[in-house]
Amino acid sequence: MSPVLTPTPRPAAARLLFIGNGAGEHLSLQRILQDWNLRRAGSCAQAMAAIDLELPNVIVCEEELPDGTWRSVVSAVQIRPAPPPVIVLSYREDERLWAEVLRRGGFDVLACPLDPSRTRLAIDYAALRSHSESSPPGVMRMAAQGY
Repeated sequence: MSPVLTPTPRPAAARLLFIGNGAGEHLSLQRILQDWNLRRAGSCAQAMAAIDLELPNVIVCEEELPDGTWRSVVSAVQIRPAPPPVIVLSYREDERLWAEVLRRGGFDVLACPLDPSRTRLAIDYAALRSHSESSPPGVMRMAAQGY
């Protein structure tokens, strides 16, 4: 029996920036995260402009973008004083991708189509990390999976 994990409450009006052009993923995130303030950017450039205006608590990014990749997003976010966690969306299950995301400073990888409970748990834990850097990337993901 896997343990039940409940993240502590996050601040009201938590902000998530979705970077990508996947209408299905954006709609899924809207349904899963009804209590979040969800914004969308279609490219790395649009995302950086949005981040300059208001830093989100969490960033969810597609693997490939019109003007870069998730690597571009992670690199650009990491230079900020309090970088928000970046979760990468992928249409393929690939342990090497997950390892690379963690190694480069990302928080997690979610498989598409999005599983509502897994997505909610990952994003809630990412939001916790944006408030407390006490746990290194990947630790909460492993805890959520019962390791």
